[in-house]
Amino acid sequence: MKYLTTTLNLRYDKKVTKKSLETLLNKLEKGFFVFPFCLFSKTYYSYLKERRNRPYDGFVKENEFQFGKTIFYGNVSSGQTSRRLIMKGQFSERMGACQVEIGFHLSNFDVIFQTILIFGSLTAFIIYKNYLFVAIPTVVILDIVSFTLRNFLKIRNRLNKDINNK
Repeated sequence: MKYLTTTLNLRYDKKVTKKSLETLLNKLEKGFFVFPFCLFSKTYYSYLKERRNRPYDGFVKENEFQFGKTIFYGNVSSGQTSRRLIMKGQFSERMGACQVEIGFHLSNFDVIFQTILIFGSLTAFIIYKNYLFVAIPTVVILDIVSFTLRNFLKIRNRLNKDINNK
């Protein structure tokens, strides 16, 4: 489900914008590292550095792109919790400048789960009049806002950076 759409107007042409978007894609194959032995491997640290600089999986085509990123929250009970952020976009050239439209999407499971969590917490707040139940929806909404803003700023800063000056 798309929950945010934004447009960036850039001063570069389409070719430079496409090259800039491609610098965000991770080209490395996923490595298999076993803790704590990976701490003694130089390839592990180079893998982490590359993932920090190129955090997204996906593709860039002629006029469109799709990025994906899995956000891990750590181990909870017996499993690991995570969320998948998908960014789909299009770019077009108008009078020598490029316009990029980015849409942020959540999976249907995330939307259903968060809706149940928010309505359940608000119902419990109405019944029990305990303000602690308001904290759960607030944390969920702030979490969505924070990781959307972080990823948007990462893409915007990379697109506004002049590639020729690297």
